[in-house]
Amino acid sequence: MIRYFEEKTIAKLNFISLLLIIALLSLGMGYLFIAGYNDVFKDELKKVEEDYIFLRKEKIRNLVNLKISDIEHKNSHVLDLLKERLNKQVSTAHNISSIIYHTYKDSKSDLEIQGLIKEAIKSIRHAKGEGFYLICADRRKMIICPAPNIFNEIVLDDFPGARGETTLRKIMRRTKTIGESYFTFQDSSKGVQRGGVFFLKRFDVFNWFIGSLARYELIESEIKERVFQDLKNESEQVKEANTIEVYELLEG
Repeated sequence: MIRYFEEKTIAKLNFISLLLIIALLSLGMGYLFIAGYNDVFKDELKKVEEDYIFLRKEKIRNLVNLKISDIEHKNSHVLDLLKERLNKQVSTAHNISSIIYHTYKDSKSDLEIQGLIKEAIKSIRHAKGEGFYLICADRRKMIICPAPNIFNEIVLDDFPGARGETTLRKIMRRTKTIGESYFTFQDSSKGVQRGGVFFLKRFDVFNWFIGSLARYELIESEIKERVFQDLKNESEQVKEANTIEVYELLEG
């Protein structure tokens, strides 16, 4: 009887041990399978992430390259854009002066009208505060000059050896024959070479000349600012776009 129970107990123990072994093997194999699958999943996820970042960067890089091409194209027309702007500014001042003269020519003296015109031109403002220049041809003198001694600081490309009064005389002589004229110049007075344009228009009534100048950097900075703003606007239109990526690439 004891032998019977012993054999029966041993059989149960063997069966339980077998179940434990099977359970341990199953758990071990399951762990190895899950661990292996998890490693594969991590690798695939990393590849997907890398591909996404690569495609995202390529998309932004292509966008930046297009904008850079746009900058280069517009930069090739900076001189034309600057001339157009100066023409509008000086023509506006010229028209105001003409209106003032014709309004008061029968009721005020020439000296009073000249004072009104000078005050009107002084009050006009435009970008970067370059201001207007008013020159009296009869006295060869600057009546209004926002930047004192400007013609001692800049070098006109057409008159590289001229300075001060000599420059005034030359630009007035040329402008007098055709009514208006553009003069490109170089300015290195502040240690940095800066080019620009000076535009002069004759005001026949008093034998005056109205002028204005602007430097290329004014238009260039505006073009770049416009491109940056375009990039920002386009990035904001894309859902969940990361605008920081745009600026990081631009800085690079």
